[in-house]
Amino acid sequence: MNTFGSLGLLLAVHVMACSGTCMTDIPLNFPNLQPESISYSDEHKAIFIGSMIFGDVHKVHLNGSVELFLSAPLQATGGILAVDEMDLLFIGNFNKSLITAWLSGASSFDGWQTSLVVANMSSGAVVANVDLSNVGSMVPLHLASDIAVDPETNDVYVTDTFGGQLWKVSSSTWSASSFVSSPSWKSPKGFGPNGISINRGTLLFTHVQKDLLFALPLHSPEDWQQVDFTYGLSGVLGPDGARFDRAGSKYYVCSNVANLIYKFADGSTSGNWTTLRLESIAMTPYATPTAVTFIGDQQWANAIPGFGNHPVYHLYKLDWLYYPPRSPVSPHHC
Repeated sequence: MNTFGSLGLLLAVHVMACSGTCMTDIPLNFPNLQPESISYSDEHKAIFIGSMIFGDVHKVHLNGSVELFLSAPLQATGGILAVDEMDLLFIGNFNKSLITAWLSGASSFDGWQTSLVVANMSSGAVVANVDLSNVGSMVPLHLASDIAVDPETNDVYVTDTFGGQLWKVSSSTWSASSFVSSPSWKSPKGFGPNGISINRGTLLFTHVQKDLLFALPLHSPEDWQQVDFTYGLSGVLGPDGARFDRAGSKYYVCSNVANLIYKFADGSTSGNWTTLRLESIAMTPYATPTAVTFIGDQQWANAIPGFGNHPVYHLYKLDWLYYPPRSPVSPHHC
């Protein structure tokens, strides 16, 4: 496996004055890293970052040092989620050949496809490797994209970006099942369900190809709804990674097409997040943001400037630059 160390990572931390000195940008000089997701652990004071190309997960510490966290059994990593209360890191793992097969319209795929890998953040030991390759959905290909954990039950929910479904994985038995699916969520030759997050019994997820978001109650997932937008926004182009903040009062969505990150509040009358009210926008300095994480009261994102052998990738602090007017407009979907 290639690691930051073996490729000679040169990491520099840019700093600026903001009531003291704080990081704003971490360039990662690692060609072709393709970090699809990041997740910060307050307990370990590090950002966990994966690679769709090399598979390894690394820890980027706040002092600028980088260390390899996990290699085997990872092949290519999608979503990453650090849960400090469980001292566990959840990783979407998939076969490197899977994306090429899917985009070429393959009607079958030989061998292992995708799994949920669970690792102890303190020891680095693999706690579970849950094979999801043949769980639910009547399509030939599956890919574990992003991950959320219900804080009430510790059950894990994973988006299947090819299969048009959400998986549920029990944290007590590490057994998997298809939680909910819909033919309308499938995306032939494209990416479907992606960013996923949970807040007080409500699950939201993005759909990349359809430029849509969906909300559902965990106790009755069949009652899912398409999310509406109001107050100045008609939709999100290429919605990718998405997260509720720790307080559950704001919801952040990355647009990998517009190169923006949106901050929403609950605009529904029932408190179920089926309508999103735009509060502000971060105009990202780098192309293709795909994930957001939280360091204290700061929001950080990653950047993937398209597929290909790029020499530098960035983790960076978000600056909120645009505050839309609060006059309501008619909801409209992309």
